Amino acid sequence: MKLHSLVLTLSLCFTGVGLAESPEDPWESFNRKVFTFNDTLDYYFLKPVAKGYQAVTPDVVDTAVTNFFGNLGDVVSLVNSLLQFKFHDAVSTAGRITFNTTFGLGGLFDVSTGFGLPAKDEDFGQTLNHWGVPQGNYLVLPLLGPSTVSAAVGIVPDRMINPLDVVFENPDNYYALSVQLV
Repeated sequence: MKLHSLVLTLSLCFTGVGLAESPEDPWESFNRKVFTFNDTLDYYFLKPVAKGYQAVTPDVVDTAVTNFFGNLGDVVSLVNSLLQFKFHDAVSTAGRITFNTTFGLGGLFDVSTGFGLPAKDEDFGQTLNHWGVPQGNYLVLPLLGPSTVSAAVGIVPDRMINPLDVVFENPDNYYALSVQLV
C-alpha cells in the first residue's frame, strides 16, 4: 500500500493534478505541460537523433561543430557585453572571435582559450537585467527549456544579431539551427 501511495504522490507532482500553484511559480501548470512536451520530444526524437549523430560523428568533428557555433555565439556575447558596458569582456570576446575565426579556421578550433581568452556568456536577457528590467517569472519554453521572462524576451534580439543568417542562406540556416540543436 505504501508503494501505491508513493507512485500516486509522484504522479501528482509530475502532472500538477490536484496541486495548488505556488506563489513562487505562478505559471506552474503551464510550465509543467511544456516540460512534459519537451521531455517527451527529447525522449522520443531529440535524444535518439543526438545519439545517432554521436555514433556516426568522430569526436574531432563534433568538437569542431560545437566550436563553430560557439564562435558565432561569441558575436552575440560581444554585442551584449558592449550594451552592458562590460568593455573588458567585450575586448576579450572580440579577441576570441578574431583568433578563432582567423587561426581557428573559421571557428572550427578554439585557439583563443589557449591564449587566455575564455568564453563569456552574455545575452540580451542579461542586458535587460543589467538595465533594471526584472527577470520575471520562471518560464519553461517549448524546445528551449527553462528560462525567465526577460531571458525569453531576449531571445528575439539575440537571434537577430546572431550571424548564422549571414553565414548560411535560406534554407541552409534552418539546417544549421537543427544541427546546433542536436
